[in-house]
Amino acid sequence: MFRIALCDDIKNEHDNISAVIDEFFENANIRYAVDHFYSGETLISQFQDDDVIYDLILLDIFMTGINGYETATKLRSMGSKTPLAFLTTSRDFAIESYDVEAIGYLLKPLQKEKLFLLLEKLTRTQAPKCLSLKKRGHTLHFDFRDITFLESHGHTITVHLSDGQEESMYYKLDEIEKSLDARFLRCHKSYIVNMDYIKYAESDFILSTGESVPIRAHSRKELVNKYTNYFIEKHIGGDIR
Repeated sequence: MFRIALCDDIKNEHDNISAVIDEFFENANIRYAVDHFYSGETLISQFQDDDVIYDLILLDIFMTGINGYETATKLRSMGSKTPLAFLTTSRDFAIESYDVEAIGYLLKPLQKEKLFLLLEKLTRTQAPKCLSLKKRGHTLHFDFRDITFLESHGHTITVHLSDGQEESMYYKLDEIEKSLDARFLRCHKSYIVNMDYIKYAESDFILSTGESVPIRAHSRKELVNKYTNYFIEKHIGGDIR
């Protein structure tokens, strides 16, 4: 699923921009979600909570409270590498936008074609990786970004998804593990967790969805260290998405 954070302090702008986003993704047949923020402060708070991973931030510059440029600067200082684009009625911050590595500077009133080009570029370069599994003669495709964890019981594995859905089928967890990338951690003989959803570690890994995933007791320190190293690399050294 492609997730967008849209931050603007004017509701009508949310409606207008959302209509363009809806049209693009419905035509492209790509699953997506838009989270709406009406101030820079609330957007920053969301990133501090680290509950959701975004593929794009669309950020108005002239807002009450801290402006969009200040918001972007704060997000970058927090280690966020999420692609962001400014939406604004003025060119005043066009030069400064390079300081926060903005990938777009879109003037209002928004031209649909400009946002389409930006979204097309991002969805093409960030094509999701998928886990493809067969169930009753059909092939199911699971976007890596939507998988929170996988669990095994006997010869059945269950794929847990971020929207709360589950799919069970006959597979061995060892077989599936070979098809996954570095964001997935085999933390127990019966569990593989997507580290992007880990909120913190106790006796289990606690996920941002509220679920918990067991940690193999005799390897707990090693597994928690692997997650810590992944978190540092993702937020400081890069993003595997």
